[in-house]
Amino acid sequence: MVKEDLLSALYCEFINRVNEVGVDVNKAIAHPHTQSLVQYVCGLGPRKGSHLLKVRVCAAVIHFLRHI
Repeated sequence: MVKEDLLSALYCEFINRVNEVGVDVNKAIAHPHTQSLVQYVCGLGPRKGSHLLKVRVCAAVIHFLRHI
C-alpha cells in the first residue's frame, strides 16, 4: 500500500471514529491533549477546528451546536 493511500485511509478512519463517539468542545478547550480531535468533526477540518478553539477559549461555554 502506498504511503499516501494509508494516510488517507487513516484520516478517514479518524473522522469516522470521532464522529461516532463525539467530541465535547468544552472539554477539548479545558484539556489540551484532546484539542486535536476537533479537526476530525465532520464539517470542520484543521483550519475551522483550530479557529473554533481559539474563538471559544475567550468566549462562553458552548451548550448547543447551533451556538457555534
